Parts: sequence; C-alpha cells; structure tokens
Amino acid sequence: MPAFTDVDWRVRGFDGTAWGPWSSDDGRGLCGFVYDTEQPAKPSVSSPEYPDDQESWHDGVGSCGTFTVDSSSDDTVSYVSAGDPSV
Repeated sequence: MPAFTDVDWRVRGFDGTAWGPWSSDDGRGLCGFVYDTEQPAKPSVSSPEYPDDQESWHDGVGSCGTFTVDSSSDDTVSYVSAGDPSV
C-alpha cells in the first residue's frame, strides 16, 4: 500500500434478527485513517517527581508520579499508556 493512502470503511451490526444503521448514517461520515509509513518523532516525557537528572537517584517504588508526554510531530494524535487504565 502506498504511503499516505486513505483507508476508509463503514460498518453496521446484526443481532441475528435485524440490521442496525450504517456507521456513516446521519452525516457521521466514514471510519478511517491515513496509512503513514513514516515513524513519528520520539515523544518528550517529563515529570516533576522524577526529573531527567541522571546524576541523582529517585526511589519510585510505591510512590505515585505525574508525567507529561508531548510530541513534536504534528501528526501524532494521542498516546496510550499500558499502565493504570484510569489514566
């Protein structure tokens, strides 16, 4: 598939008796994404509790912290954490 190709689809459910509406009904448009072969830039990650000061030790066992994740790539929409699902 060529880079920057639009991939679109629509779906609808069937419960064995009746079909639901198409996902694109009522002007909602198609589901989709753009296939991009270029890897985005690595995000920057910062934390007031765990600063990037490689000279100091920061004990983290049992201690919560907050982290800010930011990207310099203009096509990065979001990040998903594999940690606590409530975050």
